[in-house]
Amino acid sequence: MNKLSSLALAVCLATPVSLLAQGGLGGGGSLDDPAGRPDCISPTERALIAQLTAAWQASGQALPSYAGVAPYAFYPQAGNLYEDLWISNYVDLDGSSGILDWHCGSYTYDGHDASDSLIRSFGEQLLGVPVFAVDDGVVISTADGNPDMNTVWSGQPANFVLIDHGGGRTGYYWHLKNGSVAVSTGATVVAGQQLGLTASSGNSSYPHLHFGTYDVGSATEVFTGACNPGPSGWVDQEALVTTPFVWDFGFSRLDLASIDPPDAFPRTGQVAFADPSIYHWVLLPSLPAFSDWRVVYKRPDGTTAFDTGNFGFGNSTSFKFSWLWWGFDIPEMHTLAGEWSLELSINGTLLVDAPIDVLPVYDPLFNHAPEPISAELLPADPGINDVLRAVVTSDSVMDDLDYDMLTHDWTWSVDGSVVRSVTTGARSDMLPALSLGGYVTCDVTPGDGTDSGATVALEAAIQGPAFSTSGQALGGVGGAPEIVGVGSLVPASSVKLVLANAAPSSAAWLVLGAVAINAPFKGGVLGPDPSPPGFFVLQQTDADGLTRVDTTWPAGLSSGLSIWMQWWVQDASGPRGFTASETLHGVTP
Repeated sequence: MNKLSSLALAVCLATPVSLLAQGGLGGGGSLDDPAGRPDCISPTERALIAQLTAAWQASGQALPSYAGVAPYAFYPQAGNLYEDLWISNYVDLDGSSGILDWHCGSYTYDGHDASDSLIRSFGEQLLGVPVFAVDDGVVISTADGNPDMNTVWSGQPANFVLIDHGGGRTGYYWHLKNGSVAVSTGATVVAGQQLGLTASSGNSSYPHLHFGTYDVGSATEVFTGACNPGPSGWVDQEALVTTPFVWDFGFSRLDLASIDPPDAFPRTGQVAFADPSIYHWVLLPSLPAFSDWRVVYKRPDGTTAFDTGNFGFGNSTSFKFSWLWWGFDIPEMHTLAGEWSLELSINGTLLVDAPIDVLPVYDPLFNHAPEPISAELLPADPGINDVLRAVVTSDSVMDDLDYDMLTHDWTWSVDGSVVRSVTTGARSDMLPALSLGGYVTCDVTPGDGTDSGATVALEAAIQGPAFSTSGQALGGVGGAPEIVGVGSLVPASSVKLVLANAAPSSAAWLVLGAVAINAPFKGGVLGPDPSPPGFFVLQQTDADGLTRVDTTWPAGLSSGLSIWMQWWVQDASGPRGFTASETLHGVTP
């Protein structure tokens, strides 16, 4: 991306403030890459990559090449596309001096060999946006220690990770944050493992991840479409959005003429009677040529106080990426307190409907806590080979009514033990696959630097490779308990038998049997036969309704030996004072 001054951007726009007595469009414009921009990996770094790759191949450490490399299961960056991430450039498929992306558009530049996924500003960069390994592999090389808030292309060295993903495939992870690279040359990495943080190191002018895929030395476009037909390089390719959408928005009490993206924007949820004007700004990808805008301010009672009508931007060409700001002096906002609202429409479509508090006197201590969030764990029914993604699904613009940049706390636990706890400036996070299974929870908490929002708890039960469930669970008011078998049942290996979603602080019995009897019991079905050689293990659930039995699978057991397991929990909400899990069946390999 190219950072231009506000003065230069304003030249692109056709509606100066003077056209409206009460204000108007103040500035902004296209942030598109100019024709002839340099490659975001400099010639010096290209030569370095060639040397590193050749040395890696000669070292004997390179993973073997093979046909049929599997498609990627996720994009390797925290955040959600078209919410807090946006891909501005794809691989250039035009072999000449022209440009062509996979969907026959111009979202690329001449010679580009990767996907450039932007974050919204340096503000999010400072909060931290993780970058993850897209697949298993071995690290070919890394670089760190270089400046990471570059805004011009001057051939600067980048912080990066270069990974051999096997099958002749190499992954490029470029422009990382200074001091964030978390892996070293020769290290084995797994899909979903954090490599570093997003930034603007190297030949870069905007914080982003340059994610490239090279197959047997040639750049590969993993997105497929009309101009790159064939099977997608993604398990689930994200649908393309080419219509205007609000990537970020906020109000300001300050004139925005001096703001220059990717600088962090001033933000407020309130203005005072004494403020001479109210300003608002927007980051807006995919603005068509000859677009128009309209701004409406409404009083606290919902009636219209001010309506600009439609004005053209005067853009004779489309803007792939733009930022725009307006300033208005609304007379009634100097005398009428309450929650006002602004409506911003582009080309007749309402894109923003945002509240703003008008106060007699500005209150620097007042703060809106983040809005309640919704979230989900993906994939919906994970298995032992799936990287887990916790994703915030609620509104990405009206997530805080002071328009603050939000952090999210991500606390991942497996079988009751915390395995990852991070605070980031992104709307998703990842956990590598659990090859032996486990009961996974992820608590997600938004924060604005002053207050925290309500925590959303996500969970998933992933059965280990040697286990399967059958039979009927017996539920209570809180639903049915869950049993999770963790481990392979290889003789002398570790095994966990986890109980989750049970009544808190309650007695729980793990019933184990060599055969299944499926007999009526306490209003449910008792799966295992507890008579010898079967037995019981008494446990106590914790405050979250969780407990587990850790053991070592005995050595010397014959292959194909079966065991049936089931949890029964003392629970007054159960039909006869008990609830029970399904029956778990394990087989020694």
